[in-house]
Amino acid sequence: MKIKIDIWGRAHAWVRPRSVSILAYIGRVKRIGGKFKKVTLPFLIGCVLILIPVVIALFRHPSPTQAIWAPTLGTWSQRRQLNVVNSSSATLHANTTIAVTVDTKSLIGQGKLKSDCSDLRVVYQPSDTTNTELTRHLVYPSGGTCGSSTATRVYFSLQADLASAGTR
Repeated sequence: MKIKIDIWGRAHAWVRPRSVSILAYIGRVKRIGGKFKKVTLPFLIGCVLILIPVVIALFRHPSPTQAIWAPTLGTWSQRRQLNVVNSSSATLHANTTIAVTVDTKSLIGQGKLKSDCSDLRVVYQPSDTTNTELTRHLVYPSGGTCGSSTATRVYFSLQADLASAGTR
């Protein structure tokens, strides 16, 4: 470092710029590149190898979308929406009893229904905030039981009028 004094008496420090050769710069880049190759690159490859199967599994087995379930109905995990279609030429009025056939034997075998069918429910839900659990009556053909019937009839009453060719 050199010190110069200008004509007004002020001192100025002057440092000669250090020359960096191209070869020294390339050597520094190679050292950084070596660290990248030894540590960072294997880490990134490992992350990719772990994430690819996870992403594939998520896209292969998406979680099923379920209908809105009213909080007052508890935590029933197995539920299905039932659409009732009026294929007759007359309107079905409220309180008309209808029947739906359900294979309760298979549902019990899959662990989706209790063996006495006590957890089978029919709920009328006209909106996201309104729901009514309906009284249902189960009939097992041929004198069977809930656990042995492949054609259990579930009887319940309509809660609203259902016009001809209408769906609820």
